[in-house]
Amino acid sequence: MTRAMAAATPRALSLLLLVACASPGLSRIPLKLEAGEPPNIVLIVLDTVRADHLSCYGYERPTTPAIDALARYATRYENAISTAPWTLPSHASMFTGLAPHEHGAHGFLPEGPNQNDVTPLREDLPVLAEVLKEQGYATAAFSANNVFLTRRWGLARGFDTYEVRHRYADAHNREVIGWLDEHAAGPFFLFVNYIDAHRPYNVRHRPGFLTSPPNGNGRLIDRLRRQVMGTDDPIPEDLRAQVIDQYDNAIAHMDDAVGDLLLELDRRGLRERTIVVVTSDHGEYFGEHRLVEHNMDVYQPGVHVPLIVYTPGQTPEVDAEVVTSQDMAFLLAERVGTKDVRVALTALSRGPGTHPALAENYYSRPWDVFSEIWGHRFQRIRRALYEWPNKVIHATDGTQELYDLERDPDEARDLGPQLPGVTQRMASAIDREAARSAAQDRADTPEVQLTDEEVAQMRALGYVE
Repeated sequence: MTRAMAAATPRALSLLLLVACASPGLSRIPLKLEAGEPPNIVLIVLDTVRADHLSCYGYERPTTPAIDALARYATRYENAISTAPWTLPSHASMFTGLAPHEHGAHGFLPEGPNQNDVTPLREDLPVLAEVLKEQGYATAAFSANNVFLTRRWGLARGFDTYEVRHRYADAHNREVIGWLDEHAAGPFFLFVNYIDAHRPYNVRHRPGFLTSPPNGNGRLIDRLRRQVMGTDDPIPEDLRAQVIDQYDNAIAHMDDAVGDLLLELDRRGLRERTIVVVTSDHGEYFGEHRLVEHNMDVYQPGVHVPLIVYTPGQTPEVDAEVVTSQDMAFLLAERVGTKDVRVALTALSRGPGTHPALAENYYSRPWDVFSEIWGHRFQRIRRALYEWPNKVIHATDGTQELYDLERDPDEARDLGPQLPGVTQRMASAIDREAARSAAQDRADTPEVQLTDEEVAQMRALGYVE
């Protein structure tokens, strides 16, 4: 038994043995996706999970033993960037292969604190589920985010099954596994969104992770936000630690669900013909840059996300290339042996290196934009462009920042004043890209009128006050 196996939990050990059997050099008959045989695709999105809180990305806590086990035999992307620090635009990028200024599913500047400030995905754009359905795939989505992944926002197109219900990951899996039983013949595209790490966090005790249940309810982050963003006082480290305990505990619950789902794939004999993607739509702030929660800015805690792609029989690797949410279809196309499917997916996504690597944030939640205390921080659009290791943040209020992420991953030292040429060149590239798309300004789009139930759901997840 290897040292990694000896340290694993029973669930992670089972998964480690599972993927080891599918890895070259560890299996008597290495598995592979045969040309002409469309593979199943499982896309798992861990809502609100920043990369640096997964143990396979170097986090000191063992939050993700099951995902770690998968990553040992997959491709782990070190520099995966969400195209936006919140749910709707980042998922829209995954599904369309476009940046937010292109697909248009993003925020706009509201006229008041109670106005909906979000526009849905453009109806004329092809999406991932439609493309795969045209190639003969059964398509299903099971989302636990019941605010910005409902049919209202245009992401359901192409899915034969589209279920949205706010529930934690273990309950979510029961319905997902039931669908698998009916579609095991494949090929299928299964999209699963887990929401345990989104406010209010899943604070149920996860045995074997923390010695006792996390303190407080899942809304301690509200208090942290008021104390961090509402004052210039030192960050309350005890409170911050309690909030992070809750967050990490929630991630551990989602990791259990991911491990269970992958084991269920194995029990049904599906692992040798299934591509599995584990990623996130955005991260979370815990005081960095005087920010708390998400949907606020494009610093690394909000947009650096995990991305692990597993293909049976592949050689495991760590990839340092900058990839973004809009590269999802291309990353799948690289791994598909079926020519027609590969061509269809490539048409949806140009792939990393063929487009600017951008993260964008349009203002913020209305109650943040109109806050008397911190609203001035959100009266602008913020965009970040990555040319590794350089990252420029350029805002419509004229401010600019430059960071060297290799030497300064915490973005603590703005190099803009020292390197004005680099800063201006990259900022100009951002302006040119934003101007290229007519979808960047959707002020003429009719306002979406939300129902009372939708407003209540938004309030529960912290999108309205």
